Amino acid sequence: MSAPDERAGARATTELSESIEDYLIHLSVEKGLSPNTVSSYRSDLTAYAAYLEEAGITRPAAISDEHVKRYVRERLTGSAAARSVARRLSCLRGYHGYLISEGQAGPDPTRDIRPPKL
Repeated sequence: MSAPDERAGARATTELSESIEDYLIHLSVEKGLSPNTVSSYRSDLTAYAAYLEEAGITRPAAISDEHVKRYVRERLTGSAAARSVARRLSCLRGYHGYLISEGQAGPDPTRDIRPPKL
């Protein structure tokens, strides 16, 4: 059997993906969130990480408010319901808050992003 890195389509682990895994563990173990909630966060953050990695971002500290604004504008708005966009944005806020609390990032790049009106 192949090692995980040798599977077709496997990506190299980045600081970004490691920080997401750490955050998901934090949500599950320390916050006691349900497996379904953690699964939803995993889906949201996997899509976010893919977007950031396409932009060349592999470290949490390199995420700027402009990256977040573009992600929200390009990937979250449009066909998605306002409630879904607000939930995904809440996920991003939680993730960035976690990064700051762990000393992995500076100022919160989600601070100026307003959720859609529900």
